Amino acid sequence: MSAIISSWAKLPSAISYLKLRLSAAQVGRDADPYSITNTFLTNTPFNNYPLTTANNVLANINLKPSITTSTEAGFEIRLWNDLVGLDFTVYNENTRNEVVKLPLPVSSGYTNAFVNGASINNKGVEFVLNISPLRASNPDGLRWDMNFNFGHNISTVTALPAGITSYTYAQVTQYDRYYRAIQYTAKVGERLGNMYGNGFVRDPQGNIVYQNGVPLITSSQNMLLGNYNPDFVLGWYNQLQYKHINLDFVWDWHQGGKFYSYTELGVLNGGMSVETLPGRETGIVGKGVMMDNTGKYVPNNVKVDAATYYLGYYNANNNEVFMYNASYLKLRELRIAYHFSHIFGRNSHQELRLALVGRNLVEFTQNKDIDPETLTLRGQQILPGIEFLSLPSTRSFGISLGISL
Repeated sequence: MSAIISSWAKLPSAISYLKLRLSAAQVGRDADPYSITNTFLTNTPFNNYPLTTANNVLANINLKPSITTSTEAGFEIRLWNDLVGLDFTVYNENTRNEVVKLPLPVSSGYTNAFVNGASINNKGVEFVLNISPLRASNPDGLRWDMNFNFGHNISTVTALPAGITSYTYAQVTQYDRYYRAIQYTAKVGERLGNMYGNGFVRDPQGNIVYQNGVPLITSSQNMLLGNYNPDFVLGWYNQLQYKHINLDFVWDWHQGGKFYSYTELGVLNGGMSVETLPGRETGIVGKGVMMDNTGKYVPNNVKVDAATYYLGYYNANNNEVFMYNASYLKLRELRIAYHFSHIFGRNSHQELRLALVGRNLVEFTQNKDIDPETLTLRGQQILPGIEFLSLPSTRSFGISLGISL
């Protein structure tokens, strides 16, 4: 439902356009194939004989489709003959009957079972702001148009199946060492996207606890390491035009979120980083506390050689130390173009457009070794928040040539 207010109401002269909108919708989503009927899995043949095994996930013929109910409200306004425009939206979505795989006792013959029961609330705001700081009256004069595209979203787990308080829907590890895996765990009342794992043992004041000169590491895998979702994303697009010359550039800003780096695990744990250079000749006294003979925490004073210290500090079981801020600011694209008019004669309308294009030219982020804009593929799951020995991002340059007929 929408209404263009400016078409029937008298508004201040500064407002050239005003539109209000409101919508509500409800949609359903089926469970994955083979979730309601038990099936057999085909394995590698043995001596040309086909092999099949029973699925280890128990199907549920009573599964219901998940239902998402959403409401959205917004407005679009243009001011001063379209010199400024704003398109603003706020939304709220509630999803219920999400299908999850609950663990079962091994004695049942299955490892998991499909059930309904999870609910998720998803809400946020979005806006697109258009501004024209410069707009010459002469068509060949200087013109500058810019566009801001902002998005902020929070997903919260509001319910889980009866009898459970947390649900691990994915985990990522190396060489199947699940005792040090990153756990993607949903808990009621917390944001979707929280990652759990092991980290430093700390005293009540938050100091790292040392034993024999090296940090102690937890083993319960229940430490909150961070959330992979950004706090907000903002794109800034600019277009400047003067006579036949165009200059376009795009900045992309992602603020907040965390990610775990397997690249840094290998580099730091293997002593191949400049961060492991200090103390190689003198030894290291780690900054933190240790427990004395009376059971009290005192400043750590035990010196160990660099190899012992760094292998303990950058221990592969320590997920916390390889977590990084996923914020970044990128110059996503820069384009300089020139228009050649009347390329087939003075009376022709054809134009030639020649442009120099550069992409991913500049990046500002916490970790300079890797690109935080990365994903991990685990089976059929695409998991943000994990960087797994990824290739470096590429900076590219090119030439674009186009003809308009």
